[in-house]
Amino acid sequence: MDDPALEEMRERVQLLTPYAVEYRYPGVSATVKEAEDALLRTKEIRAFIRKKLAVYGIDS
Repeated sequence: MDDPALEEMRERVQLLTPYAVEYRYPGVSATVKEAEDALLRTKEIRAFIRKKLAVYGIDS
């Protein structure tokens, strides 16, 4: 599936990687602002993916 919109979304998804790696260990945590930004980005990505699934006829 070659979808330019998915490629555009890749950068947003990659920006979440540090949250999965850096903050998984005890004693290291994100600031409130970082957490809020990550949550907002995650919600945007989720909405985008759910919309794409519907376009392709996949029930999410």
